[in-house]
Amino acid sequence: MADTLKKAQSGDPLSIPAATFNTFVEAAQAFLRRQRSIGRTPVADRPPFETVLLKNASGADRSRCTARWP
Repeated sequence: MADTLKKAQSGDPLSIPAATFNTFVEAAQAFLRRQRSIGRTPVADRPPFETVLLKNASGADRSRCTARWP
Protein backbone atom coordinates (compact mmCIF):
# COMPACT_ATOMS: atom_id res chain seq x y z
CA MET A 1 0.00 0.00 0.00
CA ALA A 2 2.96 2.35 0.49
CA ASP A 3 3.42 2.62 -3.29
CA THR A 4 -0.32 3.16 -3.73
CA LEU A 5 -0.25 6.41 -1.75
CA LYS A 6 3.05 7.82 -3.05
CA LYS A 7 3.06 11.64 -3.00
CA ALA A 8 3.51 13.53 -6.27
CA GLN A 9 6.43 15.91 -6.67
CA SER A 10 6.01 19.46 -7.94
CA GLY A 11 6.25 19.48 -11.73
CA ASP A 12 5.61 15.75 -12.12
CA PRO A 13 2.82 14.75 -14.50
CA LEU A 14 -0.17 13.60 -12.48
CA SER A 15 -0.95 9.95 -13.00
CA ILE A 16 -3.32 8.38 -10.48
CA PRO A 17 -3.32 4.56 -10.47
CA ALA A 18 -6.71 2.89 -10.05
CA ALA A 19 -5.66 1.47 -6.66
CA THR A 20 -4.83 4.97 -5.39
CA PHE A 21 -8.09 6.43 -6.69
CA ASN A 22 -10.06 3.59 -5.12
CA THR A 23 -8.28 4.18 -1.80
CA PHE A 24 -9.34 7.85 -1.89
CA VAL A 25 -12.93 6.86 -2.68
CA GLU A 26 -13.01 4.31 0.16
CA ALA A 27 -11.61 6.87 2.61
CA ALA A 28 -14.22 9.43 1.53
CA GLN A 29 -17.01 6.89 1.88
CA ALA A 30 -15.83 5.88 5.37
CA PHE A 31 -15.66 9.56 6.37
CA LEU A 32 -19.22 10.18 5.14
CA ARG A 33 -20.50 7.09 6.98
CA ARG A 34 -18.96 8.36 10.22
CA GLN A 35 -20.43 11.82 9.66
CA ARG A 36 -23.92 10.38 9.23
CA SER A 37 -23.63 8.04 12.21
CA ILE A 38 -22.62 10.71 14.72
CA GLY A 39 -25.63 11.55 16.86
CA ARG A 40 -25.59 15.31 17.11
CA THR A 41 -28.00 17.47 19.03
CA PRO A 42 -28.92 20.61 17.10
CA VAL A 43 -27.48 23.73 18.73
CA ALA A 44 -30.98 25.18 19.31
CA ASP A 45 -31.93 22.15 21.43
CA ARG A 46 -28.91 22.37 23.73
CA PRO A 47 -29.04 24.27 27.00
CA PRO A 48 -26.66 27.22 27.26
CA PHE A 49 -23.12 26.10 28.05
CA GLU A 50 -23.25 27.64 31.53
CA THR A 51 -26.30 25.59 32.54
CA VAL A 52 -25.62 22.87 35.11
CA LEU A 53 -28.35 20.31 35.67
CA LEU A 54 -28.62 19.10 39.28
CA LYS A 55 -30.80 16.40 40.80
CA ASN A 56 -32.15 16.88 44.30
CA ALA A 57 -31.95 13.44 45.88
CA SER A 58 -32.21 14.72 49.46
CA GLY A 59 -35.94 14.10 49.79
CA ALA A 60 -36.60 17.72 50.78
CA ASP A 61 -37.36 20.84 48.75
CA ARG A 62 -34.40 23.10 48.08
CA SER A 63 -34.21 26.73 46.99
CA ARG A 64 -32.78 27.60 43.62
CA CYS A 65 -29.13 28.62 43.33
CA THR A 66 -28.10 27.33 46.75
CA ALA A 67 -25.56 24.80 45.57
CA ARG A 68 -22.12 25.38 47.07
CA TRP A 69 -18.85 24.21 45.64
CA PRO A 70 -16.31 22.79 48.06
